[in-house]
Amino acid sequence: GSAALLIGADRADVVVAWHTGFEGLDTFGGILRALGRGAPRVQFAATRIARDDVPDPTDREAFTAWFDDRWLEADRAVDAMLADPTASPAAGGAPVGYRSRTRTRA
Repeated sequence: GSAALLIGADRADVVVAWHTGFEGLDTFGGILRALGRGAPRVQFAATRIARDDVPDPTDREAFTAWFDDRWLEADRAVDAMLADPTASPAAGGAPVGYRSRTRTRA
């Protein structure tokens, strides 16, 4: 997956993105149920990580540990966004390299 992409694009940076607002919209039935509730509050955030800050993807152990850490950081940021929808998407521990470039639409 991710390691293979980076091996194939050896100078590419990494973008980590996370969002809230699409909960329950993962099935057709969920979409139908949501139709009467109005537009969801969607929050989206992303961060770009310079390739020099990414472990060598051919070192599976180091890359997997690094990747898992980024995933957990994004997961904490999503938890914080769900706990307080008015908070910045970076609340609760933004991923490494996070820069606030978010948009929230109600």
